[in-house]
Amino acid sequence: MDATAAAPTHDQGTSTQEVSSYSVFAHNHEHKKIRACVKFYSDVIRLLVFRQPLSVVELIEELNVPKQRLLRELSRLIKYNIVIRIDFESHVLYCINGKFNSIIQSVLNE
Repeated sequence: MDATAAAPTHDQGTSTQEVSSYSVFAHNHEHKKIRACVKFYSDVIRLLVFRQPLSVVELIEELNVPKQRLLRELSRLIKYNIVIRIDFESHVLYCINGKFNSIIQSVLNE
């Protein structure tokens, strides 16, 4: 028997619709996480939207929160790429990632 005759001639694999629906689900899931994160940390987000970039010291003064709590909140926001940490000379500054401006505005205006 010939080897090419036994092999399938066309392997469809995963359908385009399955891949597309998975992609939409993953995008929606990530979008929901980002919206929840913006809601939960809205005080930090509002301040950074209003005045950015800010250092940890400036954020602590404005928000009147403990340093450890603020650093935890910033690390969570950085994890979701909502806030960007900028190392500038001897300073560390934080600002909003412009990619999420529309999501942030819609959540803050709710």
